[in-house]
Amino acid sequence: MDLGKGRTASTDAEGSFAFQNLSPGPYTLLARPKIVERVSVHEGNRTEVVPTYYPSAVEPTQAESIVVRAGAELSGYEIRLQSVPVYRVRGVVLNPDGKPAAKAVVELQARIAGGNPHRFFFLGGTSSRQSFSIRTGQVGLPEPEEPFVTGDDGAFEFASVRAGDWTIRAEGNAVWDPARQTDVSDVGSDAFSLGRGDPDDLKIQLATPFRLSGVAVLTDGSPTPPGVALAVSLFSETGRAGSGGIVEPGGMLRIHVTPGAHEIRADVLLGNYYADSIMLGPTDVTSQRVELTPASPPLKIILKPAGTIRGTIEDAEIGTVVLFPQSVTGIAYSASSGACRAFALDGIPPGDYYAIALDHFDPRTMADAVRLRSLMPMATSVKVQQGSVANVPLRVNRVPD
Repeated sequence: MDLGKGRTASTDAEGSFAFQNLSPGPYTLLARPKIVERVSVHEGNRTEVVPTYYPSAVEPTQAESIVVRAGAELSGYEIRLQSVPVYRVRGVVLNPDGKPAAKAVVELQARIAGGNPHRFFFLGGTSSRQSFSIRTGQVGLPEPEEPFVTGDDGAFEFASVRAGDWTIRAEGNAVWDPARQTDVSDVGSDAFSLGRGDPDDLKIQLATPFRLSGVAVLTDGSPTPPGVALAVSLFSETGRAGSGGIVEPGGMLRIHVTPGAHEIRADVLLGNYYADSIMLGPTDVTSQRVELTPASPPLKIILKPAGTIRGTIEDAEIGTVVLFPQSVTGIAYSASSGACRAFALDGIPPGDYYAIALDHFDPRTMADAVRLRSLMPMATSVKVQQGSVANVPLRVNRVPD
């Protein structure tokens, strides 16, 4: 049994389990069969018992969150393990020169409809602020399959994979790069769907990451002030494809990139600014997918002064403030009030938002659009303007079980 956050327990002969000394907060309960039991084989189709979420769901998007409160004892949680059709996935990993890649690590990850799990959660702004992408579907983080290490022939096989949409990623052996003074691994990825037959000819072509240079500047072209920290991430259809940040004075950027089509995203980690636009040479590529190669022109991130929201949480020693766009799409933010009941959110782009104080909030499990919309009647409308400070008093609301 897995209860999220690294907590596991084994069932006894009657299938009973218990988790002790849990910290308050939301959890997802997952039952994993120790021995995979093949239920049936009919006309070449195989059915097996698979990991199952509470209450009895195969898809993580259908899992129900369990909220643990201080001093509570919860019981009566029952999971009926489910059996579903499974497929065999075979293929080969190739080095950049087209030869089989030995000892490459191959990972298989289910894709979630309505959001890219690789873009879901990250730290930003001050140390107390968290930023997260809002999911358009239900919450749920899929469990990855056990990785496979290729032999001398570069071949890989996953024997029992359920139907659905998947991404597959391979990473070659790390090799020391004297120019970068670090180990560098060739990487490759692909996306595919299962539901009709066993794919046995997948090919993952590894590529060597390259360095894309760039600069972060203010709107007048001046360099970013000292102390501003910026994270740049690149995402393809199969997940994260590169990352980097400010590594030199004057806002200079160095990003390690895998060749291919990517969306570039920039997030200010320190400093009250936001990324207004992203230029690749003379072209504005903000929120667009662009082909990147070693011959690509330099990147330019243009920053503008952001807004700040300050306030207090009344009638509570501690709480979490959640700020999300009134369109319920894009990026949202959260911050703890701490023992002083005060909170501050900086680095907020201009726009119309809802603010609400909650007794607990975990963006990794609670940031889907459906749940955020349900909070609107209790939330306070806030307008954030460029370079302005908005003061918002809030009261704590209890998150429904």
